[in-house]
Amino acid sequence: MKFWSMHNKKLCLSVFIFVLILALAELHIKSKPPCFCGTKFEFKNFFSHEPFSRQLPLTTQKLIAFLNDHAALNFSYGQQFQNNMHLFQRLIEGAYPITYREDAKYLLLLQSEFTPTNCKEVQVIDEVKIASCT
Repeated sequence: MKFWSMHNKKLCLSVFIFVLILALAELHIKSKPPCFCGTKFEFKNFFSHEPFSRQLPLTTQKLIAFLNDHAALNFSYGQQFQNNMHLFQRLIEGAYPITYREDAKYLLLLQSEFTPTNCKEVQVIDEVKIASCT
């Protein structure tokens, strides 16, 4: 019996079409547009089905949640916090559209940083303390 008999051709074609449909379905799932939910939104990472915010380190997720819960439009940070690139860069990118502003109400500091006199410590999240300033 020949390999390319009519039966084998139909079987190979069926398997090829099935695999092609699966690949197209997976491509469709991965290419969904961002979900806009009011002023806050989450970008989907195209290589994962997890929202972008869930791929951030846990400390960064908690800081962003605090800012969102308190309806903060902006925040400020201390010098040592800025030097900690592990936290700083991820927070700047992950908290968007909440942005940096020098005179913001909430100030993010590392535990080792001094809290200014016009600020009151509100909460501590892991190695970061959050102060509310007037």
